[in-house]
Amino acid sequence: MIRSRLHEIANKHGVCNAYQFQKVTGFPNSMAYALWQNEWKLVHLKTLDTLCNLFKCTPNDLLEFTPSNEDEYGI
Repeated sequence: MIRSRLHEIANKHGVCNAYQFQKVTGFPNSMAYALWQNEWKLVHLKTLDTLCNLFKCTPNDLLEFTPSNEDEYGI
């Protein structure tokens, strides 16, 4: 499972809600809200690049990976 740590990273930079997030990123409202609400299913590299540059972090800081149960995928 991959979990977003966007709130943790953004909060460290004084961004505490979706409105502030949209203003600092310049993302369209719907995109900013979806990212802020953890409703993203995929993310473009350009979006990750923007977030990493803005928050001075790496993709590894923004995303946390926890191995899933192997049976879940029939492996």
